[in-house]
Amino acid sequence: MTAQLCQHGGDEYDICERLHKGNPESVAANTKASKHKRSNKRRIIKAVLLCGDCTCEELEGLLGLSHQTTSARLSDLKRDGAILQVGTHKAV
Repeated sequence: MTAQLCQHGGDEYDICERLHKGNPESVAANTKASKHKRSNKRRIIKAVLLCGDCTCEELEGLLGLSHQTTSARLSDLKRDGAILQVGTHKAV
């Protein structure tokens, strides 16, 4: 996936709830992650502004975030309209 910046907005919720269907461990993990969601989204937006088209893997390395965290925050940002997915692979 590659991402570009667009207008920001949105609320905080569990982007994976539909998949885990209220699994208690997943609910607890989201609660724990909630305190860092906003700052991680800001960091990702800043990184996308700097690098232009960024892959999830590139953002992980640049920011030192796990794949799960980076992917979830990218999903949040896409849902919020803050970034746009412009492809699934980076052109070689």
